[in-house]
Amino acid sequence: MGTFTKDNNGNYTAAYKPSATGSHTVTAIFQKETWNGTAWVAVAGATDTKATTVTVTAAPEPTEPTEAKADNNSVSASPGSVTSGTAVTMTASGDRQSADGAFVGDERYVPVGWSSTESGKTGTFTKDNNGNYTAAYKPSAVGSHTVTATFQKQTWDGTVWSDVSGATDTKTTTVTVTAVPEPTEPTEANAGNNSVSASSGSVTSGGKVTLTAAGDRQSVDGAFVGDERYVPVGWSSIESGKTGTFTKDNTGNYTAAYRPSAAGNYTVTATFQKQTWDGTAWIDVSGATDTKTIVVTVRNGGSTPMPPQDPSESTDSSESESSVIVLVNGKAENAGTAITTTMNGQSAMIIIVDQKKIEEKLATEGFGAVVTVPVKTNSDVVVAELNGHLIQEMEDLQATLVVKTDRAIYTVPSVQINMNELSKQFGTNVSLQDIKVELQFGSTPADMAKVVGQSATNGSFTPVMPAMDFIVKGTYGDKTVEISTFSVYVERAIAIPDGLDPNKITTGVVVDPDGTSRHVPTKITIIDGRYFAVINSLTNSTYSVVWHPLEFSDVEKHWAKDAANDMGSRMVVSGTGNGKFSPNRDITRAEFAAIIVRGLGLKPSKEAAPFQDVKGTDWYNSAISTAFAYGLIDGFGDGTFRPNDKITREQAMVIVVKAMKITGLNAKLSEQSAESLLHPFADASALSDWAKSSVADNIQAGIIMGRSDTQLAPKAYITRAEVATVIQRLLRKSDLI
Repeated sequence: MGTFTKDNNGNYTAAYKPSATGSHTVTAIFQKETWNGTAWVAVAGATDTKATTVTVTAAPEPTEPTEAKADNNSVSASPGSVTSGTAVTMTASGDRQSADGAFVGDERYVPVGWSSTESGKTGTFTKDNNGNYTAAYKPSAVGSHTVTATFQKQTWDGTVWSDVSGATDTKTTTVTVTAVPEPTEPTEANAGNNSVSASSGSVTSGGKVTLTAAGDRQSVDGAFVGDERYVPVGWSSIESGKTGTFTKDNTGNYTAAYRPSAAGNYTVTATFQKQTWDGTAWIDVSGATDTKTIVVTVRNGGSTPMPPQDPSESTDSSESESSVIVLVNGKAENAGTAITTTMNGQSAMIIIVDQKKIEEKLATEGFGAVVTVPVKTNSDVVVAELNGHLIQEMEDLQATLVVKTDRAIYTVPSVQINMNELSKQFGTNVSLQDIKVELQFGSTPADMAKVVGQSATNGSFTPVMPAMDFIVKGTYGDKTVEISTFSVYVERAIAIPDGLDPNKITTGVVVDPDGTSRHVPTKITIIDGRYFAVINSLTNSTYSVVWHPLEFSDVEKHWAKDAANDMGSRMVVSGTGNGKFSPNRDITRAEFAAIIVRGLGLKPSKEAAPFQDVKGTDWYNSAISTAFAYGLIDGFGDGTFRPNDKITREQAMVIVVKAMKITGLNAKLSEQSAESLLHPFADASALSDWAKSSVADNIQAGIIMGRSDTQLAPKAYITRAEVATVIQRLLRKSDLI
């Protein structure tokens, strides 16, 4: 599905890239418009359709290795012109960089590194979850700098891609750097920009922690009388007798050494002195100081016995051990011990990860490393066990933990475990070393499996494979705390058994212990030659992959047929009775809140909605309460939500942009002015001021467009067909379905 675009010659064209072989009917929709003396206005409900047929044949299978062409390599910089000190994102694309090896001798180019003609500016490209290779370049010197990207040629040996020695290619792009405009009046210092950090958030007693403080504008030269800056001056810990001053080194950084003596969690406070320029020197402003804090966890030196096992999990006394390879950025390290046992009547394999070996690897790999625990087992349950100190080290380095079996792949960014918050739930003087953190997944126990079965009956969906539980928890002594919610979507990939048609999978659902179920964004993808259902969720629970096909009778010839049936099958939207969807019916604010909450897979809130016109007994109370909790809605200034009012297109666009922040789609948008994005629309002046930036973001993201090339219709009510399409686009463009 797509839209037509009018070119400079007045022709309307669109690109259609078919994937499936066969004969496909393509239907074009024409909107009737009438001239009102000033502009062309769409006639409500007056559309026409015309169809054409596109025949798609299968691409011929290659019969010999495919060569990679260096001419297809490219690199670009965004933006291409910046002021000094502003970051530039470079994107490199190697020919066939994401290709799977099919024949021995297949070739591809992958981006590996970059360098600028600006002295000392080099780096490497990183591959993101969408397969794109990007790098950040922050130029300092004014001028035009040539950035050279290097591409490594690789060949497929039948098992892995191997670098071809000496076979590299380079492509260049230019970044223009201009000077930051000189200020014309004194510049104020912002205390909100002051910060303090520690070289390690956890250390053994007697160990050294380096504190680094950064004051706003701390290294600037005075230009105008009245210029301001903050400089770090001293620090103190709540540990008795621990204070000191910051020292400025040769690079302009302010640091101090802190050596804690006793185990515990200590708040360290850094003090910043505000200064002003008098035309000759920087002078302290009397009484104008600011403070920032950080927490340092200190554990006892030496080895500490592990705390007793969680008594809620009974284990068999008969256990066997073996070593396990752990991968850090794909590099193998014999850093795990596998214990085969039973847990709650299920066979289990527990992988205990060696802290010291992984820390050594992380120190080499640096920020953003991926620690993968690959497990070959037929056990019902798999557990990866790490101590809290190692998790904290991973958090500090923004590492990601992946546990991988033949049945599933569980990917958890370490920052989502949040050791600082987790440790607080065990007390104030708990050593991270003594907290056991477990990532666990496997077959749902028999009792919960019955709940899933009953939920399927109640919800009229069919599980296509056994349900699985995904759990993250921390244990200290006899207390266990489960981490059940995350601030970003966390990915679980569940393998689709051989023989099961992946086209017979509709979505994934979460089933709670009380039997309630809800859609969670799910897509089918191929990993290492196998089909997986990739489920993204903001919570942990029991997950089931299901079949729930649904086709509404009144959208057969409607432009929103695909979106309405897709969202209906995913249990995001419901019909209006008798198998109908009523696509052209307007939708209320309560209905829109409920649909976007279901589309995002948010766990329903049991709290009362904070609006005076929403009662706890109203069917929409939970949806509105959930939407409010996740920052999707605000309501009106008089404390009402007006749930039964119809929702306008501009109101819906504001909520969608807030949803884009949850899915991460907003981070992919480029810097463009709202004026330029809204310029093509003749009725842009009708937009409310509070909605303009959100409408512009919707247009740039391709979520909600105009009702025609020149009409946004911001005050018009949004229809059920439009809402189904909006949610589908939001999830697709966020790479969640």
